[in-house]
Amino acid sequence: MYNELGLHDQCVQQNEELNVTIEVKLPATEGKNVLKFRLVHGDNQEFGEEVIVNLMTEPAAVEESETPKPVEVEQQPVTDV
Repeated sequence: MYNELGLHDQCVQQNEELNVTIEVKLPATEGKNVLKFRLVHGDNQEFGEEVIVNLMTEPAAVEESETPKPVEVEQQPVTDV
């Protein structure tokens, strides 16, 4: 399951950034969807905060466009309790 983004040969050094785009297909059912991600290094050792993305699926319009609409994502940091 790890490294499914195809980033096997890419390394990000300390204090550097890497932009990653993930395409998701939400279910047709209306409601809230939650995606959770963790970063890993070395032998799949998790590090950093868990990234949680909350997505809302709205009812389909009567006329659907073939062009997907962009989804706004609000990322909130998770703090350990």
